[in-house]
Order: sequence, then structure tokens, then C-alpha cells
Amino acid sequence: MSKLKLWERLIVGSLIVGFIALLGVNAAKADRFQLGNLIVDFQLDSAPTKLPRHENAPIDFWGSGDFGTKDGTTPPKLQEMTFEIDRFGKVETRGLPVCTQAEIKATTVSRARAVCRGAIVGTGTGAGIVEFPEQAPVPARTPLTFFNGPAVGGDPTILVHAYLTVPVPTTYLVPLRIERIHNGIFGFRIQSKFPPIAGGYGSVTHFDFRVDRRWQYKGERLSYLYARCPIGRLQARFKAEFSDSSRVLGTFVDRCQAR
Repeated sequence: MSKLKLWERLIVGSLIVGFIALLGVNAAKADRFQLGNLIVDFQLDSAPTKLPRHENAPIDFWGSGDFGTKDGTTPPKLQEMTFEIDRFGKVETRGLPVCTQAEIKATTVSRARAVCRGAIVGTGTGAGIVEFPEQAPVPARTPLTFFNGPAVGGDPTILVHAYLTVPVPTTYLVPLRIERIHNGIFGFRIQSKFPPIAGGYGSVTHFDFRVDRRWQYKGERLSYLYARCPIGRLQARFKAEFSDSSRVLGTFVDRCQAR
């Protein structure tokens, strides 16, 4: 893919789906975005559909995303993402077991889920294409598991686990820090660098997820995700960087209903 022009890099709402989930945006949305040759499709939803105005309420969140190209070639590789998300949400971890990278390093999906069963906050599926030089593209697919990770500087983290057998069995771990910030409307920042897939020859083409963890702690029923709707909208901004040196900048604004 050729390098995208600046005006092609500015879009509204794309690539936010997986991490809006972490802070509880209440949305029901399906969108397609085209940036030059790259085509991105997202679907996302949450329940309940209405939120309190002044206090947080438990929510479930799910969605999916697809990456493709207009000409059918392999999409560029997503390398790094940074998100700033508004302050009207909450991640709860009291009483929730913690999973560390050392515990699930070099593990299959079933083994990782067995070792850190109590720390699972969500699950999903990831798919991609591995394309070595002068070889036909090979599809790859893996279950995704989202574990409650160790706090960093007092901030909650999620440890995303994936396991691919193409070209050889490999475990992928992506830590996500949900950092508290004070930047106007924005109250959370999430930064992530994505590891090379199959030695740098793999590209993500699909993901889907659901985050819906509930548990009991000291007699209280807790949820991993909470949100509220004080001003009728929830918003975020992001930056995504790809292997072809293109950079996508955008903002996301979604209406919510106060009850």
C-alpha cells in the first residue's frame, strides 16, 4: 500500500472499538471507513442502553472489527495505538484475581485460561493473514483472552493473550495500562505497542470481543465495567500507527441516554 495522504488519515470514530469497551461507553454502532486502500469495518454494542446521570452502573460490552483492502491485498500492520477517553467511566478490580505475564508465558489458550481462570474479564477471537515473500498468504486464527493484570502505578491493566500455530506455535501477550489522567474532558489514557506477528509477516484482519465479568466481593456484586451519562455524550480521541508509516488521527463522540 502506498503511503496515505494527510487528508486520508483524518477520520472520525475508527479503531476505537476495543478500548472504548474498557471504560464502558454505552453505544450501538456499525461503521465502515476507507483510508486510501485500507477498509475498516466496526460493530459495537453495550447493555443496558440507558445509564444513570450521576452514578456509575454496571455494563457489558461487545463488538468486532475487520481490516481489509480495496484491491484485496494484505492490509498494513497495526503497530501502535494511543487513546484518551473521557472521564465518565470506571474499571473495577476489587477482589478480582490478577494474572501475570510470567504465569501465561508460552502457553496455549486452554492452558492460560486454566492457570488464570479467576482473572478473565473478557474473551474474543482474532484472525489474520501471514504472508511470507514468494509464498501464498496463510490464514491464522486464535481465541483471545482478556485477563486482569497487575496494577501499574495504581492504574488497572489488562493482559491480552493470543496463541497462533502459524508458522510455528507462538504465544502473544499484549499488556494494556488504563492510566488515569487529567486533561479536560479526558480522564483515561491507554497506550499499546503491538508485537510483530509471525516475525513481522502477519497482519490482523479481524477481531471480536465481549467484556462482561461479574463477581462477588465482601458480599457486594461487582462488575468490571461501569459507566454514567452526565452530559448526554461520551467521547474519546486516538492515534493509530501502521507499518507503512501512515498515521490515523481521529475523535469519537457517541450519544448516551440518562435515566
